[in-house]
Amino acid sequence: MLGSIRGADELATSLRRLLADKTTSQYGTTYMTAQKAASMVRHVEKLVEGMEQQLRSR
Repeated sequence: MLGSIRGADELATSLRRLLADKTTSQYGTTYMTAQKAASMVRHVEKLVEGMEQQLRSR
């Protein structure tokens, strides 16, 4: 399915990074920094933008 989505590699990377950061922030022993939070927000924005593009193209 990802092969049929333009930019899927980038979206998959954003999702992987977001999930890894979420797990670390939730279960890790380090605190969430403002820089890390901003990075997570950028990944979410990329994912939402990609989903919106897919919905518009259908």
